[in-house]
Formats: sequence, C-alpha cells, structure tokens
Amino acid sequence: MKFGIKKEPFLGNKHCGDRCFIKEFDGKTLVAVIDGLGHGRLAEVAAGKAIEYIEKYYHLNLSDIFHGCNEFLKKTVGAAMGIALIDPENCRITFAGVGNISARIVVERNSNLVSDFGIVGGGIRKVREESYPFKPGSILIMHSDGIPEKFDVSSYPGKVRSDPQRLAEAISKEFSRSHDDSIIVVGC
Repeated sequence: MKFGIKKEPFLGNKHCGDRCFIKEFDGKTLVAVIDGLGHGRLAEVAAGKAIEYIEKYYHLNLSDIFHGCNEFLKKTVGAAMGIALIDPENCRITFAGVGNISARIVVERNSNLVSDFGIVGGGIRKVREESYPFKPGSILIMHSDGIPEKFDVSSYPGKVRSDPQRLAEAISKEFSRSHDDSIIVVGC
C-alpha cells in the first residue's frame, strides 16, 4: 500500500499532538491515528507515548492494543485513537476506535467506520472491533477532529484521488482547522 500523511499543529504552535503509526507485517498493514487531548506539548507527549506502546505491541489484536495503551497513557492527558488493520489477501479491514478519530473507506460509496466514546488513558471499558470489505481500489482515510468529516473525496480530480499524498494535502489544505492540531492519513 501507499500512504499519504499531512499533519498541522495548532496555528502558531511548534508542537503537534496528532500523530500516526504505520506498520506492515505478515502481509498486513496496521494504521493508527492518535490525537493527544488538547494541543501543544502535553498532547504531543500523550500521542508519542501511544506510538511507543503500539510500536512494541502492534502484533496484538486491536482490543488488546487499546486496553494496554489505556494503562500506558494513564499519567498523560490521554488521547483519542483509531486503529485499522488491513488484510489485502482476504480483502478485509478491521477497525477499532476510541474518541473522535474519523475513518472511512472510499470505493463506489463511502463506508464510515465507527469509534466508541472514551479517552485512551482515561479509562475505557470496551473496544468494538468491526470488519469491513477492503477490495483493491479502496481508499482508507483516517483523520483527527482537526479536520471536519464533511469533505467529499469524489470532488477532487482523479489525479489527486489516485495519489494518497496529494489527496491528504488537498483535504488538509481545504479543511484543517487553525484552532486545533490536525492529521490525515490516506492509504490505497
């Protein structure tokens, strides 16, 4: 898979609490988007701790990653987090999310992936893993709440939609909120 990533800190801030982690292993790809609560240094620390945990335990099932990360982040401000596990051999994607991370699969029509309420590091009860079809030609888009959900991928020209970096940059340029950190990850 190819990925495009665009992140922006809160206007005038050098620290960004929105981060991502991508890992290919055993023919699969794990994609995590983390939004440390708030913005600035404390949010950046929380997101960094989440990535530190995921780097060690990416091979676990998604629910176990979330619960372990929840314990690992307890002394931070916490984070919203979404994780997708893409299995191209079986044309499936499994997603779990806690907090306000948005995710969608774009093919002929959009399929929005659902996150549970809560804060990773603030005590989560359950994590719901859901599986969806992910066929060749599908596009995965994951982003923090620094980018509203209201964009329409089909409104971008074909040459932009076919290049994950160009698509991530175009959506970020048009929709990033200057009063919050933002990150968008596009994979196809």
